[in-house]
Amino acid sequence: MIMLPDDWVGSERGNTLLSSGEGNMVAWLDLPGGEYRLEVTFNPDNYPSLNVQVVELSDADLADHINSELGGWLVHKCNVRGVDVAAGRVRGKD
Repeated sequence: MIMLPDDWVGSERGNTLLSSGEGNMVAWLDLPGGEYRLEVTFNPDNYPSLNVQVVELSDADLADHINSELGGWLVHKCNVRGVDVAAGRVRGKD
């Protein structure tokens, strides 16, 4: 079980927030301790449209996921090294 400090507040500041331009959004917020992230996804065409889960992802694995799966997405904030960004968007892998 992940226990958050009583005063913990998360936002995109210092974390990662991307959007598709079609209403989909995803955020990864670093959790205390550095081993886990809170993953928040929103897809208005799905039910349920909002999903929140704790994931164990290294920076390298997260960068690889973003580069391979989210090409073209708008980068609002990104604190993960290795994400290939050009003109404010994930460049993605060909």
